Amino acid sequence: MAWLEYLLPLIFLFPMAAMASIVLALRSLHDARVHSPFNAPLHEPGQALRHRLDQAFSSLFLNGALGPIISLAPLVYGMGRMLFVDRQDWVEWALYGLLSTLLVLTFSLLLVRDYQRIRRLKLGLACELAVGQELERLVRPDAHLLRVS
Repeated sequence: MAWLEYLLPLIFLFPMAAMASIVLALRSLHDARVHSPFNAPLHEPGQALRHRLDQAFSSLFLNGALGPIISLAPLVYGMGRMLFVDRQDWVEWALYGLLSTLLVLTFSLLLVRDYQRIRRLKLGLACELAVGQELERLVRPDAHLLRVS
């Protein structure tokens, strides 16, 4: 019956798994984009960057929401395990703490990476929109007094 003391604490992880599945369901709602049925060859300025920016925000949401849930899972499992064992082992608790610390560091680095990527994409989108506006002005000069010849 020694295996039972490792299996029973999994009960405490079910609420966390439910929260994680809700987060994943919300992400799929965000990713369900509406596309035009027409396959037009022309794209507006910054369309590809907007798509990459949407993906980066989705990644930021996912890492920000799932990070704490996954990082706390080893500690919740360890606390659940406390209820079913007679004697506590400090090595086991040190492993739970080390695993949680590594998960927190990993998700923190992922959040920093996502933040930097979003910042770069926003700057690139602003530049691409500025170039698109300037080219639009040069292509359709009928509203302006000057013409490029």
